[in-house]
Amino acid sequence: MKKIGLILMLFAVMAATPDVRHMQMTRSEGDSEFPSLAWTGSELGVAWMDGRDGNQEIYFATADMSARSTGTETRITRAWTWDDHPQVCWTGSEFGLSWIHEKKTLFDLKFQKIGPDGRPKGSALTLIRQARQGKDTGICWTGAGYGIVSTEFKGGINQADLVFRFIDESGKPLGSPVTLSSGGGVKTPGSLIRIGSDFGLFYLNSSVSGEDVYFLKLDPFGQPRGTPSRLNIPGTRCGLPSASTNGALAIAVWVQQTASGQQVMVVAVSGQGEVKGAPYPVSDPGANRPSAAVASGPNGFGLAWMEIGKEGRSLFFARLDENGKLTVDPLQLSKPRPVPVMSHRLAVSRDQEGFVIAWVDLAPPMNTEIILSRVGF
Repeated sequence: MKKIGLILMLFAVMAATPDVRHMQMTRSEGDSEFPSLAWTGSELGVAWMDGRDGNQEIYFATADMSARSTGTETRITRAWTWDDHPQVCWTGSEFGLSWIHEKKTLFDLKFQKIGPDGRPKGSALTLIRQARQGKDTGICWTGAGYGIVSTEFKGGINQADLVFRFIDESGKPLGSPVTLSSGGGVKTPGSLIRIGSDFGLFYLNSSVSGEDVYFLKLDPFGQPRGTPSRLNIPGTRCGLPSASTNGALAIAVWVQQTASGQQVMVVAVSGQGEVKGAPYPVSDPGANRPSAAVASGPNGFGLAWMEIGKEGRSLFFARLDENGKLTVDPLQLSKPRPVPVMSHRLAVSRDQEGFVIAWVDLAPPMNTEIILSRVGF
């Protein structure tokens, strides 16, 4: 087991930002990666992929950044093969969790209800068995049920479509799956969020012509309302998008490749699905920025990303106002760290006092842990 004191060496918080707090979430003899966050109103639910058992399993725990405490870790999956990329949401009374279970080259799409105590409620539901799928999913609660979006390969290795499934509040599938996309390219869900009583889906389409970010509004049962809107500048190459809404406006963020390096891009989308202007960068081009994520909070949004420069790998944070505009220069929240981690994914959520970033850092003896970093409102 790792010493708590070791993690204290990993961070440097600038004197000008006394409201920044860091906490190590996991301490296991194995890699902990791909975190996902959901805020209940009193604590955070954290799901991640964990390698302590000799293969990749899904774990879940609650966390309270103010008390610097975590709940009991619960192992959600038990299998000899891998379980990947969990995504968690909160309904107001329970958590919903989606993930992909690998069985050699064919995968299962899984769903599990989790109580506020962090314990599974009933058995996991298998929505798809033994199919060619992508590893990413999107999950969201609308007030009447869960929406889950996954990637299914139906047209060879160069075509994968997004498919929506509705799960009612009892945890049972309702209606038929809805195929949301067609044509060339591999579509990967980035964020599925609630927009009024509808869903808003932000996804990446990777094709021979490039990687583009799209937005598609869905009705409560997953039927598209209109056609997808491309959010990025034509001809650019993008990474997986993240999105959040304050009820009136949704903000989408992603990493975009330019001739001189990668930039973190932002665009606003109205509740009616209207794209509000052209995307704009919140970072200068140059450094490698493998991932970005965003969450809404009081009076604006919090945006975080990983950045790999000459000195190593660092966590950055920026504040956006209610219109999605940058308010102050971005903050560097960690010292440059060793680069060789397997996952650069991160997640952002609010809690009662600030924006919380769940990210992956390298710790002795050369395995990865989930870190929670909070920047106060």
